[in-house]
Amino acid sequence: MSNTVVHRTTKPLPQTDEDVFGNEQERLECVYNFRRIDAHGKLYRSARQDVASEGDLRHLHRLGIRTYLDLRNGIEYRNSLGRKKKTVDGEVRVVEPVLPDPREKIPYPNLSSVPLKGLDGKPTVLDGSPTATPTRYLIDMFPKELILAVFNTAPLYKRLFSLLLLLLDVILGNHYKYFVRCFSGEINRLGLVGRYVNILEHCGKQLCFVLNTLSNPENLPAVICCAHGKDRTGLVTAMVLSILGKSDEYIAQEYALSEEGLRPIQKAVREETSLKYNMDESFAWAKKNTMLEVLHTLRERYGSVEAFLEASGFTKKNQEKLRQVLS
Repeated sequence: MSNTVVHRTTKPLPQTDEDVFGNEQERLECVYNFRRIDAHGKLYRSARQDVASEGDLRHLHRLGIRTYLDLRNGIEYRNSLGRKKKTVDGEVRVVEPVLPDPREKIPYPNLSSVPLKGLDGKPTVLDGSPTATPTRYLIDMFPKELILAVFNTAPLYKRLFSLLLLLLDVILGNHYKYFVRCFSGEINRLGLVGRYVNILEHCGKQLCFVLNTLSNPENLPAVICCAHGKDRTGLVTAMVLSILGKSDEYIAQEYALSEEGLRPIQKAVREETSLKYNMDESFAWAKKNTMLEVLHTLRERYGSVEAFLEASGFTKKNQEKLRQVLS
C-alpha cells in the first residue's frame, strides 16, 4: 500500500427505487475505499487502515467506531507493513477469534464466550466493556478448506511441487506468494465470479461470526475491511445488504463503487493481486456484472441468498435480528 497522501471525496451510495442512503462525504488521508453501508451510520466498509494517519484515526474516532471486522488472518495483518508497527494498533485491541461452527453449536454462543488469540498466537481475553477500547477481530477468509478445494483440482505433479514452494514461502516469509502462483491457472479458470462463490461457500464460520457480531448493538458502529476493501469486504457487504432487502442491482452498484474508491492506488491494487499472484487482470477490478453473477449463482444453487446463509448456519432468526439492528 502506498503511503502517498491523497485527499478525495467518496461518491454517494447508488440511488435505488427504495431509498438513498445519503450524500455522505468522508475525507481520509491514507484509508481508501471508505464508505457507509447502512442508512444510519452504524456500518462502514474500507480498505485496510494499516497506514492510517493521525487525522484518519481522529476521524474514525469521531464516527464512534467500536469494532473492526478485518477479513485478514494474523499473518497477513502482521506482514502488511513488513512487521512495522501500525499507528492504528495503539488505538485498538487486535485479536483472532477461534471460530465456532454454527451448524454444530445451537444456539450460537455469546461472543464473549468465543475463545480469542492475540497477535502472538497466545490465548487472550478482552478486558473492559466493548465501548472502552475499539476491537479489531482478524477473520481468515482464506481458510484451509478453501485452499484445499483449489489444491485438489490440480494434477498430482503440481500438488507435489507446490509443497516445495510452500516450504520456500515459509522460509522467505512472503505470505505464500509462490504457493498461490502455482495454482494461478486453476484460479484463473474459475474466474473472479467462481473465486468469489468459492470463498462464500467455504467461509460459513467466518460469515456467521461477522454477522452475529454486527447483530449486537454494543459492537456498533463497525467497519468491515480487508486489504483493499473490494473482494472479501465486498462479499460480506453483499450478504449484509441482501439481508437488509436490497436489490441485486443496488448491491452490484455498491460493489462497483470500489473502482472509484481505489482509483488513487489502482497501481498498487493491480500489483498486489493480478501481478503478484499471476492472476487475470479482472481480479484487480470491481465490475458491477461480477457481483450480479455471484448473486445469480447463489440463487441457482440455494434458491436465495437468505437460504445460502441459512445453509451456512446463519438462521432466519439470526437474519431478522441483524435486519432490526441495522434498520
